[in-house]
Amino acid sequence: MRVDLTAVHKRTIETEVRLSTAVNELTDTVTSLRETIVGWRAEHRADRELLRNRLDSIESRLRER
Repeated sequence: MRVDLTAVHKRTIETEVRLSTAVNELTDTVTSLRETIVGWRAEHRADRELLRNRLDSIESRLRER
């Protein structure tokens, strides 16, 4: 049995190109997801700060009564 090394080489290169493309797409997706999560965390921190301030204000007003 004879193996056509040119065909094997060509298929190997095609496979590597497909894998490289998939890895690059995955990297872009992960980067985008990370940016989204960082944004959510910043929003969450801002919301917590706002709620903390509102709670402090309510507690102060209750103490004054």
